[in-house]
Amino acid sequence: MKQRQLLVLGGVCAVVLMLIILKTRSQVATVQSENALSQSPVSAIPPSSGSAEIAAIPTPQLMSPQQVVEWEKKDLALRNANMTTLSLPKEGEDSVLNIELKVKMGCQPGDADAIAMDLKAAPENRLLATLEGMSQGTKSFSWEVPKEFLSSGVTRTQFKIKASKDPIQLGFYLCTSKGGSSCQNKKIKDINEIFNEHLLAKKDAGKEERVIFYQYFLLDENGLSLFEKSPQGKQPFDEIKKMSQERKFQGQRVEAGIDKAQEAIETLRSLPVIFQKDTLILELPKYDVAACAKPENEKAAKKGKPE
Repeated sequence: MKQRQLLVLGGVCAVVLMLIILKTRSQVATVQSENALSQSPVSAIPPSSGSAEIAAIPTPQLMSPQQVVEWEKKDLALRNANMTTLSLPKEGEDSVLNIELKVKMGCQPGDADAIAMDLKAAPENRLLATLEGMSQGTKSFSWEVPKEFLSSGVTRTQFKIKASKDPIQLGFYLCTSKGGSSCQNKKIKDINEIFNEHLLAKKDAGKEERVIFYQYFLLDENGLSLFEKSPQGKQPFDEIKKMSQERKFQGQRVEAGIDKAQEAIETLRSLPVIFQKDTLILELPKYDVAACAKPENEKAAKKGKPE
């Protein structure tokens, strides 16, 4: 009887021991499997035929409270100055600014007419487009506009500008020039004075080098900031001066550059730019008889319709 009890007890112990061994092996295998998965790169598993590879999706990083405050300050400053920011394509550290000059036909004479009159009176002059730093010590770019532009109605160029966290203020100029690569030092006149000069056939009409079109921009790593509409009065420029102190604009004599921009904008009253896709379009108005006749024809047609 005792032997039988011992045999039963021995059998139970053996079963228990076997269960313990199997459980331990199962746990070890699970840990090894998990370790192997965590150490194997995803790319080591080839995709099956006809299936799409799944790209790793980066986890978005939230802005810190300090970054949020900085962003809000920048955004508020631009809105107070009636400016908006447009993102630009990048090539390495450079921001790519595509420019398109376009003649806009209308019922009023404009910039394109003034340019044509000046170049006709002084054919030795050329039409120069420049993107110039409004602060001393900042980089500038120039482009000689093709002579056929006024007849073709459109021309394009591209500027590549190294942008950083600190904004650079830029002026886009169109001027008549005898030579050189700058428009900033040229005379700025109201367009009506230019027309009167030619209509009254004044001596040396159109011979002086002068600016005929101007727009003001800010450029930083976030993109290009520009006026949403033509600025009125001192307030937008006072806001830019405040911004220049807070954000440390590049270059020297920054406020003098802002004053120069205000003078050019108020004198020339150039049309605001248009942004399409990745291109800034600068329209130059030109008088067109057909454009004047169109509203009159539409008005006459409307009158002829029965009520």
